[in-house]
Amino acid sequence: MKKLLVTILGALFSVLGAWADEPVEKFGVFNHMSVGVGVGTTGLGFQIAFPITDYLALRGGYSFFPGNMVKPKFNAQYEHNGGIKDKTKVEAKLNMGDADLLIDVYPGKKTGFHFTAGFFLGREKLVKAQNVSPIYGAKPGEGLIIGDYTVGICDDGVARAAIQVKKFKPYVGLGYGRAVPNKRVNFSFDLGVMFWGSPEVWGSNVEDPNEFIKVTKKDTGEEAAKYWDILSKVKVYPMLTFRLNGRIF
Repeated sequence: MKKLLVTILGALFSVLGAWADEPVEKFGVFNHMSVGVGVGTTGLGFQIAFPITDYLALRGGYSFFPGNMVKPKFNAQYEHNGGIKDKTKVEAKLNMGDADLLIDVYPGKKTGFHFTAGFFLGREKLVKAQNVSPIYGAKPGEGLIIGDYTVGICDDGVARAAIQVKKFKPYVGLGYGRAVPNKRVNFSFDLGVMFWGSPEVWGSNVEDPNEFIKVTKKDTGEEAAKYWDILSKVKVYPMLTFRLNGRIF
């Protein structure tokens, strides 16, 4: 993934280097276009941007966390053969990936400072967890025990659980640096919050493993109650992104 990002940046600089460093005198409705690549709390991403006036710009793109970046493993028990318990490894994987559509508002004609509003639209399953090795032969009512909750094992031998957020996530923030540079290349950054609602826990139903159901605080017992209280309060996601922008025309 690092090699891919270096390749993209190198190609962008090569293309931009073919043009003279001509400053923009006036931004109009879609009269210029830029491409940006960035890194931040939403992972790696790219955007294309267009000016609307000297005071407004529209940008949209996609950001994601490579699946191999965050994959912690932990031990869990599972029931089999009439209640005998054994241990297995469970792997959790960050599954963040969202398209975005944002509008920047510049209070001054020449300033790079901006306010931003818009939304992200993407994956519901923020974190996915499942056993590393398939478990076969589980009977109805048996499953993978995570904490005080039993997750059903599907026909393929995998018990699945996930932390889910909303697909549609409004965003507000501020930053510095124009998405469409006055010159050919610039750096910008954005700081804001994504509103993704109260996270929910879902898992395979132990009675019918092919059914994916919502898990409640009541289902998991008293020991897990404090974790539920913390999880329910994480309704926003802080965002900080640094981006290299190159104006194409």
